[in-house]
Amino acid sequence: MLPIKTLTVVTVILLLIVGALTRFSLANDSLREIKVDISESKVVIESLNKTATYEDRLKVEFDAGSTWINLEYDTVLEGNETMAKVKVELFDLIEFVDVNANGTYDSNIPQEFVKKIGLDELKPETLLYENISENDILGVRINAVLTAPSKYPNLSFRLTLHLFGDFVLYQGVPLEPTVMKLDIGINNFPFSNETSKLALHSKVTIVAEDKLEEKTEGAVAGKVGKWTVFFSWSNTSDVDGSLAPVESTIVELKSVREPGKFDFVNELYLSYEQGNQILHDPRMGVGTLHFALFTPFPWTILYGVIVIVAIGVIALILVKRKVKRD
Repeated sequence: MLPIKTLTVVTVILLLIVGALTRFSLANDSLREIKVDISESKVVIESLNKTATYEDRLKVEFDAGSTWINLEYDTVLEGNETMAKVKVELFDLIEFVDVNANGTYDSNIPQEFVKKIGLDELKPETLLYENISENDILGVRINAVLTAPSKYPNLSFRLTLHLFGDFVLYQGVPLEPTVMKLDIGINNFPFSNETSKLALHSKVTIVAEDKLEEKTEGAVAGKVGKWTVFFSWSNTSDVDGSLAPVESTIVELKSVREPGKFDFVNELYLSYEQGNQILHDPRMGVGTLHFALFTPFPWTILYGVIVIVAIGVIALILVKRKVKRD
């Protein structure tokens, strides 16, 4: 068995690892300056990181009235500029009967089994901006609620944007300062069929150097140098307080390749189980390939394992000391 001194050193190292991982995943300083401008139903967020030799800028434009979000990211390093872009346009809420039994909406479903409510029928009722903080990392939150009281008295569509100035673990999701978390909330959709589902119809445009060749289940993604440019989503949602599956249908609409640039557009349907309250949280932005863009790294599990091992080592030290005294 290892001597007490060795076990003590091991324990200290394990606890230092926990601290180091915490500092990596929950950075202590907001390195980027974030500015927000709101005018009527439109929001512009700018996030800047600048040094003597390097500059990168993130710009997010959000139109609550037309329900689109445009995110552009560009860097300048020693005079060389690189740009990436992802735009998401939200169009319709589609009630459909899953006659194909595949769990998701597609255009082959007969129209008698489909009912659409265009998001352009809803108008912004609320558009709020607030500063937020998570583990001393500063960020911003934009919350928009769309309604149509005269036409759909109880229906509301909520879209919340979260962006931070540094790496942060937020609501269990790792976020880079160039990645934005979106919360989508659909409340009291007027379903007409007890067995139907609900799809959110959108279009995702990505401008990058190329498509991402790696498997990107649950995402539309491209790549620019070492970065991934993406719109991604979880395969589960919260429906009336319970986890429920999210199915997706992706249809490529356009793909244009130019020298050093690849512009591609996809139609996207995210399909949810029926419920009075549907909550889903996609992400969009630009990130490094190693940073778990599509499957959040289980930091909590890793911390837990390390802490349990450390506690075990400490207990073993105490037992050995007690045996020696006896």
